[in-house]
Amino acid sequence: MFSISVCVCPLRSFADMCKNTVYSIALCLCLCVCYRSIKVKLGVHNVQQEQGQERLVKQAFPHPNYDEEYNNDIMLLKLEVIAVFTDHVRPIGLPLTKDEVSKDCLVSGWGHTIRNVKQGSPVLQDLNVTLDENQLCSDNHQVCSSGINGPAQGDSGGPLVCNGVAYGVVSTKTRNNTYIYVRIPDFLD
Repeated sequence: MFSISVCVCPLRSFADMCKNTVYSIALCLCLCVCYRSIKVKLGVHNVQQEQGQERLVKQAFPHPNYDEEYNNDIMLLKLEVIAVFTDHVRPIGLPLTKDEVSKDCLVSGWGHTIRNVKQGSPVLQDLNVTLDENQLCSDNHQVCSSGINGPAQGDSGGPLVCNGVAYGVVSTKTRNNTYIYVRIPDFLD
């Protein structure tokens, strides 16, 4: 499973958690909507066990064109203290180019696992997804997958990993079971 971390927010419930993907010893990537978070916890597999490295966020770098409709919903977080790499905390690569990517990818997170039960999984889950062509995603810096299985509520901000690199960030789901991910290569300079 790929390293992702939890933004520990002033929570109303477990489902309010957002996830980050670790890219370097001092930077995390997450959704702009998640910046209400004040801490990042690295190396967590089971949220009910005390483990991992807790870090405060020193500075946030939201995309300058982020808006209330979640366009450009991506940002970097600079941590106060650098991450210590361990068996459970490792960086993940970014795509080198905007070239075509494998359609077979993996998402992970602590979102809901039981339909109509508004509680996230205490243990990190992963799921294979297949990217598909979708007009909704084709021109909005997004990629999509569809079907009855996909990221759940509470998985927002988690990584979409394709070919061993972080290709996207879990964003949202439409009513017709289209899962939307922010496409990371579109934001690399």
